[in-house]
Amino acid sequence: MFPEGYPNIDPHYTPKTQPEEMLPFKHGFAVIAAAAEKRLGTRVPIIPAGFHYTKHGWWTVRLRIGEAIYMEDFSSRQLLVAHLERRVAELSGSVAAGSALEGS
Repeated sequence: MFPEGYPNIDPHYTPKTQPEEMLPFKHGFAVIAAAAEKRLGTRVPIIPAGFHYTKHGWWTVRLRIGEAIYMEDFSSRQLLVAHLERRVAELSGSVAAGSALEGS
């Protein structure tokens, strides 16, 4: 899923103005996770993942996967969405902490 509503490299329309820019996350993933937990009667892990793109005449994409997070660890969907947005930015290299994850 792309919680921003657009993949980073979109051959069509994207409201991003800079290649490293991230759009605010939408809360649809949290709604889906809540519905799955209700239907299954168990916790559903949400796995943050970030794509790091580089271009050297061709595009290279590196996928970084973080540790699972769970809805029950957050007092509101808003906090969950904000946390996931920060974590994906880190994994994508969109913030300084992302470079520290290179060796992970």
